[in-house]
Amino acid sequence: MDFDTIHGEVVSRLTASPGAKVKLRLDIEAELSDGFDESTQRAVRENCGTLNFSSAEFEEE
Repeated sequence: MDFDTIHGEVVSRLTASPGAKVKLRLDIEAELSDGFDESTQRAVRENCGTLNFSSAEFEEE
């Protein structure tokens, strides 16, 4: 399922009601066998900051 579908079928219907407050939560997990390079990690962290995500973490395995 994609975000456009979720927005169109669920979020837009909820927010159409006057006074409705809707909060979305998103958890993203990604794996790469060799790990993500520093450039990718930096770009993801910067983009998450711009989008006001509460956190953007990478774990070493």
